[in-house]
Amino acid sequence: MNRTVASPAKISSVKQGNAKHTFTRIVSRQRDQPHRYIKIQIMEHRCGKLSITPKELKHAINMSMKALFGSMGGCTAIDLLKFDTESNIAIIRCPSRYYVKVRGCLFFISKIGERSDVSLHVLQSSAHLMALACDSRDYMSSLSAS
Repeated sequence: MNRTVASPAKISSVKQGNAKHTFTRIVSRQRDQPHRYIKIQIMEHRCGKLSITPKELKHAINMSMKALFGSMGGCTAIDLLKFDTESNIAIIRCPSRYYVKVRGCLFFISKIGERSDVSLHVLQSSAHLMALACDSRDYMSSLSAS
């Protein structure tokens, strides 16, 4: 099976001063990407410090998948790539064909470990891990207008 990760969409030329630049815009299609990355935040509804471990979070996600989608949902490969215990923000990776199911199961998690009344909020989602590195809405350009 020959899969193309990205395909050239358009070859354009731009004239800037006396120099002429030619570039190729690469467009990625979602169906070509094997994984989706989801940035989530764990919120507690009671006042208090939420302290959970990455192992408890992954177990809660796996149990939610198994409860909603049976044994096939429970065997979906979900990886916890990063978990910050201070801000309770995590980045998880799942196969792109199970993305909708994983996002759905995150909604139904209300208990992680011994702590109840928690909810998981999806902050960002992308087919590329680098896209979760910063929020484009908060990005301020360092280039000044001349």
